[in-house]
Amino acid sequence: MGLIPALCAPGPSFLVMVTGSPVFWWSGVLLYIAGAIIEAFGRSNRRNPSDEEIEALTNAPFYKWCTWAFVPVYLAGLAIACFMWTDPALTAVDRIGLMVTIGLMGGFAINVSHELGHQKASVERWLSKVATAPSWYAHFYTEHSRGHHTRVATPEDAVSARYGESYWHFLQRSIIGEFRFAIGAERERLGRKGKPFLSANNDILHGWIISAGLYSALIAIFGWGALPYLLGHAVIAMSFLECVNYVEHYGLLREQRPDGRYHRPGPQHSWNSTRAVTGLATFHLQRHSDHHAHPGRRYQLLRIEDEAPELPGGYAQMVLLALVPPLWRRVMDPRVLALYDGDVRRANLTPKLRARHGHAAPVQAARPPRSAARAAAGVDGTVGPRVEPASRTFEQMAEPSELTDTVVIRLRDFAPDHLRETGPINLRAIAALRERDTV
Repeated sequence: MGLIPALCAPGPSFLVMVTGSPVFWWSGVLLYIAGAIIEAFGRSNRRNPSDEEIEALTNAPFYKWCTWAFVPVYLAGLAIACFMWTDPALTAVDRIGLMVTIGLMGGFAINVSHELGHQKASVERWLSKVATAPSWYAHFYTEHSRGHHTRVATPEDAVSARYGESYWHFLQRSIIGEFRFAIGAERERLGRKGKPFLSANNDILHGWIISAGLYSALIAIFGWGALPYLLGHAVIAMSFLECVNYVEHYGLLREQRPDGRYHRPGPQHSWNSTRAVTGLATFHLQRHSDHHAHPGRRYQLLRIEDEAPELPGGYAQMVLLALVPPLWRRVMDPRVLALYDGDVRRANLTPKLRARHGHAAPVQAARPPRSAARAAAGVDGTVGPRVEPASRTFEQMAEPSELTDTVVIRLRDFAPDHLRETGPINLRAIAALRERDTV
């Protein structure tokens, strides 16, 4: 069912041709509203894959092919839409309906890019860049893994919505914040390798080149008349994606330690949904807590966590609700406060509300650092990766300089995607990464 949004891209022209009704230029909107209604009366799905099913699901290529197939289907629909946009027979209302429909599909495409970008295979990471090319959202590839996954549910995260913040304010803050972070993170990554920002190794630049090539090809084929609708569809796609981001972490805040750093993210730091339609249409994105715990886990294996807060509806319903801030706050603000026993200071507040209510008291670490050496390295067992020495424990190290020795480390949770595997890692590099990426 995750491919249905992609099929809506080439679908409008076919439906109008068969039925003769121009209303189907708005088929994406109609399908979205139908999904929200079905969610309102449909069943929840709390079933998690059993241990016996996990191996079969992991090895089944079908699920991978669904995400792969989404990208060319979406691009084909975009090309068909360009052809229709330049057809003088279409009215302005018809063109706008088609633009909104393709824009919504573009939002789903960025979600597919999100799934592909978390995988290790290079072909999937390149498909991830292609999926964001029509919406010019190449920086998402960089910001999501290096920014959002390390800063989630903190005021420093541009993609974590704050209690009392409307979607329309969040939209501006998130788009600007994501772009700034991605540019800075990529410049820093390349700088560590001794390479300039404008180099062949720049992941963001790869996406921009794909976007420019795609737009140039479509304009060369269909003319400049398609450009306003291409740009309009891109704005709708990124706005839809950011509305989903708004829903996923609204008001949730990780507890702060006395040293100013945050505890590692847990199930309680993402809003989840058990509505079946949402799960099928978004490749289980709504099982969001498990995704943050296991970023590389494929969508068919994601689980619903019992400790995770649950949205009162599916994503289709909640996105519509977010567009009307008074209704959103009436529904969601009491739920946020209930999570924190009515103490609004424990929520992720807007700066205005934070100035009014102040901060909650810092929370002591769950367990103290195992040694001064570990604390100095930024890997104290409370926040960050778990370190397993190859031969000796840290307590047995005679000199602090021995922290530069190579150890076997299993990177989890906070580790960047390219390091999330077991292998020899230098502790000095890890300390630098932790200092940069941990709030």
